[in-house]
Amino acid sequence: MLGELRRDKFGSKSEKLRPDQYHLPLEDVEIAQGILDAAQERVEKVIQGRSQSDPDQGSHRNRGCLPAHLPRVERSIEPASTVCPCGCGAMTKIGEDVSKRLDVIRAQWRVLVTRRPKYFCRRC
Repeated sequence: MLGELRRDKFGSKSEKLRPDQYHLPLEDVEIAQGILDAAQERVEKVIQGRSQSDPDQGSHRNRGCLPAHLPRVERSIEPASTVCPCGCGAMTKIGEDVSKRLDVIRAQWRVLVTRRPKYFCRRC
């Protein structure tokens, strides 16, 4: 009786697959292939759409233009000294870097504008 129980539990019968389980591993492959085919079709449509459209029409993205109606908070970061380190006089402003970033204060939106002037010495 004990031998029969062991054969039932650990024998070759427990390792056999039912006929409906033979297709389970292939279903994942079929699903993945379907997803890849759909993605390929979308890419082809996008490529065809771009080749038919005018090349002058770029994407209509908003790059760096924050809305003008938002309040601006400007601050300028000046160097500690604008005197030339070699001692030949004051440096001259030649330009500035301006960065803008969106800031949120609870339910208020505003644009922070930071200016970093650039200086150089005309005598050096």
